[in-house]
Formats: sequence, structure tokens, C-alpha cells
Amino acid sequence: MKKIFAAASLAASVFIVGCSSTPEESTESSNQSSIIDNRPDWVKLPTIEDGLASTQCVGKKGSSSIMQAKATALARAEIARQIEVKATALDKTYQRLTEASSGDSFGSSFESVSKTVANQNLSGTRAVKAEYVMGIDGQPEYCVMVTLSPALTKNLFADLMKEANANLSGQNEEILYEEFKAYKAHQELDQLTAE
Repeated sequence: MKKIFAAASLAASVFIVGCSSTPEESTESSNQSSIIDNRPDWVKLPTIEDGLASTQCVGKKGSSSIMQAKATALARAEIARQIEVKATALDKTYQRLTEASSGDSFGSSFESVSKTVANQNLSGTRAVKAEYVMGIDGQPEYCVMVTLSPALTKNLFADLMKEANANLSGQNEEILYEEFKAYKAHQELDQLTAE
């Protein structure tokens, strides 16, 4: 009889412990899903038509000049990363275009020259907006938006073509440039659908 009572007590305590943890978990998950990103659009999804843009934020620590320098450096690094990603996409498109026009694939590598070209062109980036915003966690952040203008983005593309020794007809080069610009739109769409 004692064994049955002990087993029943153990089962009841396991049931009670199991039930008591459920409300905490559901409360925690509802708190996470109720977080709303009220930051401005230029912070969440920085854009410049036919150019490159990045906004980076840093926590409010130190002087505003130090925060601006740090956020600007992070935004420029993000633009460099965007250039590398675009260069990888250019390699695939270039291979497809060269195979279609000549039946052969040529060994261009935009990816291998992207760091050099990015470093040359990052000096053309400009901080176009900077201000304090309230972060997702409710703490103030200092955000800076950095852009590479459309003209400089076109120059960047030309530098990539030159450094990679890409040989395409004018029409195919225009197709490649449109793909280069369009990749940003695809990335933004992916970012929006992920939210």
C-alpha cells in the first residue's frame, strides 16, 4: 500500500511540476513574439536607388563622435560584404552568359577581385544620415546610414569587369549590370519575408 501511495505521490508531483512550467514558457514565447521593431525604415531597410546602402547601429556608450565613427566603420564593412556577395553572384551570371554566347565557359572570377575593388571604392561611401533611435531592446542606439552613390556603384561594376578581365558584348554587359543591381532587390525581399 505504501508503494502505491508513494508512486501516486510521485506521479502527482511530476504532473504539478510539468503544469507549472507551461505558463512560464508560453508567457516567455508571447513576450518574444510581441517585440515590435519601431526603428525608422532607413535603419531597418536602408536603400538608395541603383546604389549600395547600409545602416549600422551601436549602443550609446562614449561620445557621439566615437559612436558615429564606429557605426560608420561597421556600415562601410557591410557595404564591402555586399560587394563580395554581389561579386559571387556576378561569377554565376557571367559563366551563364559566356556559355550561352560561345558554348564555352571562361574562367573569370569577380569574387577573387572583389576585395581589391571594394577597398578602392569604399572611399566613395558617404554617411548620409545619423541619429539616435530607440533600439528593439528599448535602449537608445546611435545609427548611421552609409551609401555608395549610383554613379560610384556603376564605377564599381566597371572596375569589377576590368579587374576580372571580363569580355562580354555591350548587350550582355548591360544584362550583367542589371543583375548586379537587381541582386540588392532580391536581398531586400528576402529580408522582408524573414521578418
